[in-house]
Amino acid sequence: MPGDFDIMQATSGVYAAAVLELAQQAGQEDAVDDELGSLRELVARDRTFSAFLASPAIDRDARRESLRKLLSSRLSPTVMNLLLVLNDKHRLALLPHVCDAYRRMLELHRGQHRTYVTSAVPLTQAQRTKLVETVQRMSGFVPILVERVDPAVLGGIRVQMDDKLFDRTVSSRLRRLRAELMAGVDTHLHIGEREFFTGVA
Repeated sequence: MPGDFDIMQATSGVYAAAVLELAQQAGQEDAVDDELGSLRELVARDRTFSAFLASPAIDRDARRESLRKLLSSRLSPTVMNLLLVLNDKHRLALLPHVCDAYRRMLELHRGQHRTYVTSAVPLTQAQRTKLVETVQRMSGFVPILVERVDPAVLGGIRVQMDDKLFDRTVSSRLRRLRAELMAGVDTHLHIGEREFFTGVA
C-alpha cells in the first residue's frame, strides 16, 4: 500500500540521517557507506542471512548476540549499533532501505545527484562527459549517472532526475508523430462528417 511504503521510506530516512550524522562526526562517511553497501549486497545475495534477519521465530536477544558474534569485528561501531537498534525495534527488514537512504543522503550532502540515463547502446566516454557537464550546468548538481541500455528506445537518450524527464529518444519521437498523425486523421474525419451532414441537411 502507498501509505505503508511512505511510512517505511520515512522511517528508513530517520535511521539513515542519524547514521550519517554519527559518521560525519567520526569522519567515516565513506567507510560507513562501504559497510552499508556490503550489508545491502549480503542481504540480497544470501538467503540464509536474509531469513535470519527477518524471521519472527528467532528470539530478539538471541539474534542480538548472534549479530555481535558474526559482525562486531567486521563493522564500525556506528553500523554495528544500527543493526542492534533495528533488531531491538523489530525493524531489521528496513536494513536495505536504510542503506539506500544513507547513500542518497550522502550524495546530496556532497552536491551529487543520481541521474538515470537510458540509451539504445552504451554511452561512449565522450558522450558521458558531455552529459555530466550538461546536467551539472542545468541543475547545479554533480550527476551520478545510472546507465541502462534498452534497445527498444531505438536511438537517442532519455534522462531522468527526480521528477524531471528529458526524453530525446527515437521511440518517443515516433510516439509523438503517431499521436499527431492520429489526431490529424480524427480531425479530418470530424470535418468530413460535419460537411456531409451539413450538405444533407
